[in-house]
Amino acid sequence: MTRKTHPYSLGRTLLVGLATAVAFALLSLFFLYMQAQETQHRLAGEVVSVTADSARIQDAHGEITVLVVSADAELRDIASFREMEIGQHVMMRGSFVDDGTFAVDRMRPLTERPAE
Repeated sequence: MTRKTHPYSLGRTLLVGLATAVAFALLSLFFLYMQAQETQHRLAGEVVSVTADSARIQDAHGEITVLVVSADAELRDIASFREMEIGQHVMMRGSFVDDGTFAVDRMRPLTERPAE
């Protein structure tokens, strides 16, 4: 048989398969790197206190974070962050500011208000 009748030898098939696997691995690493470069962070926790311009939440590890909610923040299922009550669980997306506070871009409650 000539080479033209069998264009895909075992070696060539393995080489193409390995090249495809390496290409997908590199593509996966690229997407993983791009996701790690995202500047947005996510936080979730229980509301500890609410003031006129900020709120404090406690996460599952017991750490307390001060939230600063701007006027243009997207609030879901809640009209104003001042409506949050102590004991309510919330989830938010935003970024940490230099002084350690968390600037909220998007926030929504995870649970209903606690029963009184």
